[in-house]
This record gives sequence, C-alpha cells and structure tokens, in this order.
Amino acid sequence: MRWLPIVAALVVLAVLYAVIDLGEMGRVLAGTSWSILAWAIALLVGLVAISGLRLAALARVAGYALPGRVAIEATLAANALNLFVPGKLGDVLKAALMADPGGGTTGRATVLVAWEKLADLASLLLLAGLVLLSRQPDAVAGWALSGLGMALVGLLLWPGAMAWAARITPRMAPIAEGWRDIVAMLRGRPGGLTVVLAITLGLWAGHLAQISLMALALGVTGDAALWAQVAAGATLAIVVGLVPITIAGLGTRDAALVLFMGPIIGTGTAAALGVLFILRYAVPALIGAPLLPRLLGALSAHARKQFRWPRRAPD
Repeated sequence: MRWLPIVAALVVLAVLYAVIDLGEMGRVLAGTSWSILAWAIALLVGLVAISGLRLAALARVAGYALPGRVAIEATLAANALNLFVPGKLGDVLKAALMADPGGGTTGRATVLVAWEKLADLASLLLLAGLVLLSRQPDAVAGWALSGLGMALVGLLLWPGAMAWAARITPRMAPIAEGWRDIVAMLRGRPGGLTVVLAITLGLWAGHLAQISLMALALGVTGDAALWAQVAAGATLAIVVGLVPITIAGLGTRDAALVLFMGPIIGTGTAAALGVLFILRYAVPALIGAPLLPRLLGALSAHARKQFRWPRRAPD
C-alpha cells in the first residue's frame, strides 16, 4: 500500500488544479523574483541547521551525548527520509543516533524526538495566533491558534500527559514511562528547558518569515495586517500537511493554502505559493540525501545491538 499516499496526492492535486485558474498560477510563477527566492532558500537552510543545533541542546538537557555536527546531519537526513515515509517517521533516525553514543535504548530517545516535534507544533500555533491577534484583537482564529498552542505547551510540561496510553494497553506503558522521565529531566534543568523553548520559538518565527519571503517573491504586498493573515494561513496549511494522507503532505497542503490564503492573496498566488512550498521540503532533503547511506548504516548497527539481530551471512 506504499503507493496509496502517492495516488492520494495526485488525486487531490488533480481536483485542485481543475478548479483553479492555472493560467493565473503560471503568470504568478513566471513573475517570481529569483533574488528574493534565493534569500528565502538561504534562510531555510540556516533554519534547518539551527534546528539541528537545537536537537543537540535538547539531547544534552536530557542526558544524551549528541555532537552538534551529528545533530545537523541527522536533521538533514531525517528530512530526506520524511519524503518517503509517513507521519515524520524519518525522525526515528535522530532518536537512534542520539541514543547510540551513550549505549542507551532508542525508546526514551524516540519520546524525546516526539517531544521536540510537539514543541515545534506548539510554537508554530502560538506564534501564528499571536501575530494574528496583534493585528485583529477580536479574531476568533487568533484566539483558537493561541489557545491550542498554550494547551500543547502545558502538555509538554506535564509528566503524566501520556498516562492514558498505559491504561489503554500495557504495550504503551514504556511510552508513558519514557515521557514521564523525559519531562522530569527537562523540568529538572529549567535553564536548559527555557533555552530550548526560546530557540524553538525563534525557529518558527524564522520559518514564518521565510514563508513570507517566498510570498514576497511571488509579488505579494500589503500592510502588517495582510502579512499577519499570511502567517496564520501558512500555519494552518503546514498543520494540514502533517496529516499522513499523502506523501510529504503534497496536495493536502496545497489545497489548504488555496483555501486559507486564496481570499487573502488570490487563488492563483496561493496555488503558486504551494509550488514554492515544495522547496521547503525538497531542498533540505536533497542536502540530506547523500548522508543517508552512512547514517542508515549507523541506524542498522544500533538496531542489531538493541535487538541482537545477527548480521546477514554473505551468500
């Protein structure tokens, strides 16, 4: 069933492109400012590198040894894997590389990576909500996004947040225990936790700025209220793209951009922004792809050590 996400993406894109003005989208793309787009891509690469350093800092707070260079490489390689596996499962690679230097198990490190991804989502929602509220204090969407972001922050700081999992089935007990341990470690080092959360907020402020640069490259102009709506619409599109229906969110994210941002910047421009959005995933993946053979070899060695899998004898 590996082909289903690809088929789903093609179906969604076919329906989307059947109802929008492709000529308008083509004209917008043809008028792209390549110099501004180049700055947007450069900012994207820098943000991915900072994300890797954030992972190294988070690992250090939680008691893992993960050098900054390895963390950046793992982050880039995970981006490459996430193009082909659903639900950001490529990030499991980061957990294995985090656990291996200290000889630890992957389970708790995987929980830490999940914590990192939830922190990303919380920061994204909170920032977009605050930006929208700064321009429209009575905006329902702004209050909703901010509320969801704050709720996720509370979840990230609650040791018993995953206790329900252990009650559902004993197999989930290690996840609940790992979450409790990780949150206890992070809360035990409030200075390090504050730094990690501050870096995360800064990262997503940078990502919203990067998306705004791509919109600017397509000719979008306006006042602060318009750019606040662009940030909020981009946030919703990113969240929709995380739903593991299509490959790497392709199609669902494009439809969300047209739905949420079409009324703000025009349907054709929103669809063109969806095309540029592919670069946000493709560029880090292309940089990380050459690293995959070596890092996947490390992942395989770690799996053999953890589960005592034998090496395959030569034929």
